[in-house]
Amino acid sequence: MEKVNVRSLVFSAILAALVIVSILVIKLPMPLPGQQYMHIGDSFILLGALFGPLYGFLIGGISTLLADFIVGAGIYAPWSFFIHGLQGLLMAFVLIKIKNINTIKFFVYSVIISFITVVIGYALAEYFIAGTILAASASIPFNTIQIIAGSIIGSLLYIPFKKVASLVNKQEE
Repeated sequence: MEKVNVRSLVFSAILAALVIVSILVIKLPMPLPGQQYMHIGDSFILLGALFGPLYGFLIGGISTLLADFIVGAGIYAPWSFFIHGLQGLLMAFVLIKIKNINTIKFFVYSVIISFITVVIGYALAEYFIAGTILAASASIPFNTIQIIAGSIIGSLLYIPFKKVASLVNKQEE
């Protein structure tokens, strides 16, 4: 059985809590019917990828699932779990595969991965929930703004979080 990295688990829980708090506190309602809100929780999901693919998936998936239920957007909860879980997972794979990522590269990869997972994922969610292409396409600009804001904030915090993740992972070995 694989040994649990307790420090990574604790820091992942802190990041998941930051995702939820950032969604609850910095929640911007979307101006369209059927749309819920924009938030900056993506920044902490992307940073959670520093702890590895499993932690990245769980931070993204569980935190947004819980936040959707807390804010009354439960219909989006299963979608959020998979969309943001995949966002954290893919970002972790990029961080593993590509070494020496600086702030600019972190931003670029964050935007690309977040666009593929969040923007496209929620467009599909809107299509299946609302049943129209109009609802799906209407979500694209708002989710694009959300992922860019989350990627900017995540990039600004990347270096300090990378140092913390490195210390946490090194101490557990």
